[in-house]
Amino acid sequence: YTSIAFNPSGNAWVSYWDATNTALMVAQYVGASGTGCDGGSTAWTCTIVDSTDLVGEFTSLAFDSAGKAWVSYFDDTGNNLEVATFVGSGGNCDDIGAGSDSWQCTTVDSSNSVGQYSSFAFDSSGVPWISYEYGTDENLKVAKLHFPPKQPSATSSIAYSTRSASRAA
Repeated sequence: YTSIAFNPSGNAWVSYWDATNTALMVAQYVGASGTGCDGGSTAWTCTIVDSTDLVGEFTSLAFDSAGKAWVSYFDDTGNNLEVATFVGSGGNCDDIGAGSDSWQCTTVDSSNSVGQYSSFAFDSSGVPWISYEYGTDENLKVAKLHFPPKQPSATSSIAYSTRSASRAA
């Protein structure tokens, strides 16, 4: 359950499932003076992103146009598709386990055992998309994410050629 992507500076990042701690982890290549990731090479620094119960399987890592890391992953306890976004500080992933406040964790889909085998990418407009398995019938699902959600506006309207809001007097 690993994924690799390169940030805009060309450094490798890897998302993976830590089976021992049942957590979503991210390893960042730093070249030297890293934490060593459980005694490994100090060229890497590892972070627990989310450790709420059993999470972090089926990861997919991508970078947005601003250079922020995004990871999609499966929450096996809740049977949900989750996304963690690197925000630097003030995130909520530490609120839901022993994760990091450098990451913002969000549930994308909780409809019924969803989120396995996710793949994460940004389109040419910078919009994040995730494909994943819908677990009940093992069909493909695709999510187009909107962060933050747009609030309804009183001036919003949708034109329908066969419908009208007016009525005859």
